[in-house]
Parts: sequence; C-alpha cells; structure tokens
Amino acid sequence: MRARGTPVWRNQLKTIGTTPSEVTYLAFSHLRFDHTGNANAFASASWILNKNEIAWAEAAPTPSGIDPAHQLLGATQDSLKI
Repeated sequence: MRARGTPVWRNQLKTIGTTPSEVTYLAFSHLRFDHTGNANAFASASWILNKNEIAWAEAAPTPSGIDPAHQLLGATQDSLKI
C-alpha cells in the first residue's frame, strides 16, 4: 500500500517552518521499514543509529525488510553510532 499526496511528516515540518534539508540529526529507534521509510528525505542529516541495529541490518543473509541497496546502510559510515 502506498499513500498518496504529501506525507503527514512533511506537513508537520512545514507547520514549524522547516524542511528535511534543515534537519541536523535523525535518530532511529530501530531499522525496520516502518521507522526508516522516509530516511532518504533527510540526506543532509547525521543519522543516529544503534550499533546492534546496524550489525543486524548488515548481517548475512540479509534480514527480512532490509534492502541492501538502500542508502541507509551506506550512510551509516558517516553517521553517529551509539
């Protein structure tokens, strides 16, 4: 299922007068698609990720729900890891 129109979070950012490119940090509680689906919209932000979640996402075989071609995994090199 794919939502149509402007995502709710974009309207929420607009309401407070900001855009995804102005977000400095983006933290993820975990790396499932329901929490990371719009992550690439924040390409200029430093991503805060848990080391255990990164290890899980990079495991072989690739876990269900993780796309190894997705920019998220490549972006972790320059992101904050906690």
